[in-house]
Amino acid sequence: MLVRTILQHPGTGLWRQRFWSVLVGSALLLGGAPAKAAIELRTIATGLSSPLYVTHAGDGSGRLFVVEQGGRIRILSSGAMLPTPFLDIQDRVRSGGELGLLGLAFHPRYPANGRFFLNYTRNGPEGLETVIAEYAVSSANPNLANRNSERILLRFAQPFTNHNGGMLAFGQDGFLYIGTGDGGSAGDPMRNGQNVETLLGKILRMDVDSGEPYASPPDNPFVGRAGRDEIWAYGLRNPWRFSFDRLTGRLIAGDVGQNRREEIDIIVKGGNYGWNIMEGMLCFLPSTNCNQTGLILPIHDYGRDLGTSVTGGYVYRGKSAPSLTGKYLFGDFGSGRLWALTETTGGQWEAEQLLTAGNISSFGEDEAGEVYVVDYGGSVRQIIESGDPQPAVNRGGIVNAASFLPDAVAPGKIATIFGAGIGPNQGVGAQLDSSGRVSTSTAEAQVFFDGIPAPLYFVRADQVNAQVPYAIAGRTSTQLQVQYRGALTSPVTLLVAEAAPGIFAQSGGSGQGAILNQDTTPNSSANPAPRGSVVVVYATGEGQTTPAGSDGRLAEVPFPLPLLPVSLEIGGLAADVLFAGSAPGFAGLLQVNARIPPGVTPGAAVPVLLRVGGASSQPGVTVAVN
Repeated sequence: MLVRTILQHPGTGLWRQRFWSVLVGSALLLGGAPAKAAIELRTIATGLSSPLYVTHAGDGSGRLFVVEQGGRIRILSSGAMLPTPFLDIQDRVRSGGELGLLGLAFHPRYPANGRFFLNYTRNGPEGLETVIAEYAVSSANPNLANRNSERILLRFAQPFTNHNGGMLAFGQDGFLYIGTGDGGSAGDPMRNGQNVETLLGKILRMDVDSGEPYASPPDNPFVGRAGRDEIWAYGLRNPWRFSFDRLTGRLIAGDVGQNRREEIDIIVKGGNYGWNIMEGMLCFLPSTNCNQTGLILPIHDYGRDLGTSVTGGYVYRGKSAPSLTGKYLFGDFGSGRLWALTETTGGQWEAEQLLTAGNISSFGEDEAGEVYVVDYGGSVRQIIESGDPQPAVNRGGIVNAASFLPDAVAPGKIATIFGAGIGPNQGVGAQLDSSGRVSTSTAEAQVFFDGIPAPLYFVRADQVNAQVPYAIAGRTSTQLQVQYRGALTSPVTLLVAEAAPGIFAQSGGSGQGAILNQDTTPNSSANPAPRGSVVVVYATGEGQTTPAGSDGRLAEVPFPLPLLPVSLEIGGLAADVLFAGSAPGFAGLLQVNARIPPGVTPGAAVPVLLRVGGASSQPGVTVAVN
């Protein structure tokens, strides 16, 4: 009867209120995360048909030119889409899937010569082929191209319908760079990526102002030796969008992976980027112990848990989002995630997710260096910075809610997350959803572990308490993000353990424990527990339970019990554990009923240590014993 009474009591009345105050009100002075400017997308055009790119002519007009996959180029001028296309060659283009009008680049001296260049696919005399062609603007109308001015510079066969590359851009050297895919199918069956006698799977570089119809610059790496003179770099699978940093001239490309890794590469003269020996940082052929000699690895890669098809972007050099200056912006077509990649010390790069943005088919840049996101669904949006702070998580401020120490997370554990702008200024406590569980959305805030929403116990601008989802069990790491009013923090990677126990204390993570005496009154130096009596200890981080843990569910009969063994030491002696399981009426809270060993030396601060499996709770928690 004694055990039953203690089990039932914490789910009701005054003690429950006291415990919640311990859970949400303990103060810890961790360095606050600086609030970042919020990044937003401002829509500037809609109603487009499968747009794939946006760029400018460098003529001071402020116009933007939008490439539609089917074969049209539209003009956005003074905030309005002109009704007549700049160019319409739909009858020449074979489109659909990964085919179509894929690239557009204006000559660096376009205001004087009116020349621009296209990359598109068509049904040629011998089958599907890629065409690099030059066009001219109408002499009578700057908003209209001369459709009959086409001059084909280069064409080459495409053995399959996918992996066509398609990007065109002029470098600061005045030469035209062209991205080509490996020819398609899966796994590069023709080994085009590593074959320097083919133009497929490459970055090409040509001089469109010399030769007939063009010339290969004499400093191209394969001029005068085996290999195609046009090649600048090789070993690429499908470089879907590259760009030059307008400040440094550095060439950065996004290369679409096979089925495991997407990658970002810095392209240099003669560089071999590994496909199909490597896929991102991983061996592809063979799948292990591949020879990486001479290969250039990506500066960043990511797996299929974050996306399925990388879209290369731009180093931001505009003025509308100053917090992004110098960061490389890129995205993923499949997941819609938009990231900023920052170069840190030692040539390392760190990615932070900014937001999600639909099917990102491309990025583009205007003459002033502002960056735009092209959504394949039909819109173009500008990246801007709003006046509202971007929520941020303190990377050192994700702690066990009981111990207040940074440690691994475990399934079902209550974690405290410190940051800035991650909730309302006035704290809001736990709420129950329609199913009677602790809600995963409170005061416009949410917390995600690998994209899985977590139940929330407390939300405030600088602190959120959340239960780690049970679904992360078995993983070695997880990525945490907080979302407030639709804006996501950058992801923080946390280690995952089977158990990560912490004992709740009355104030902070140490000192007098949040412990009940046998008469259900709070234990304290003024109210010590007799030796041999039963005390109730509260903790979190016990890991998976039986019955299996259920996110946010308030514990009831049968009370879930930890799968791992639980033991308790008081004063260095093993205590007799009478019950160890979920606390009634709570979620994520472990209750341990144990008898104080008769041989314990009495005192106002007798140490208490909890073990779950091979993991131990924090030091410094005490119980008063007389």
